[in-house]
Amino acid sequence: MAFTVDKAFDLVESAHERERLAHAFLITGPKGSGKSVLAAKMADLLNGDSEDEGDLWGEPIEKADPTLDEVEGEFVRLIQPRSKSRRITVDEMRAVEKMMNQSAPSAKWKIGVIVDADRMNESAENAFLKTLEEPPPQSLLLLLSSEPERLLPTIWSRCVHIPLIRSE
Repeated sequence: MAFTVDKAFDLVESAHERERLAHAFLITGPKGSGKSVLAAKMADLLNGDSEDEGDLWGEPIEKADPTLDEVEGEFVRLIQPRSKSRRITVDEMRAVEKMMNQSAPSAKWKIGVIVDADRMNESAENAFLKTLEEPPPQSLLLLLSSEPERLLPTIWSRCVHIPLIRSE
């Protein structure tokens, strides 16, 4: 069953409130289905400002959904194909692993977002498996893919799968 971004986020938010959030998610769907939007909302849920801001009359202020670029920072690492070959390299995955194993303030999560995860080369996938199999506390891995069948089956099996549909 595929979800809209809003429904998928509601499910993730509910799991987080019950302290039942998985350590790794494989977010899949066609181009334009909102994979990056969901990943940014999840990162903002965990590391964003938790203060409920209101207007002058105490009414909640509707804030726009963040982008991945806006949530990227010290504890949110964004990995995406950048080389001429449009591949994700083993060095990039080792950098995510290093960040995941550093300490963070108690209220912050360490989040790795791998955009176009299916573009990892074989060495990168194998290096990534160690982090995926033994995640540090307060860490979250978000793999975004339009072609998840290109990932190793061992990566699939260690992630909660969230298939998205395009909302019209």
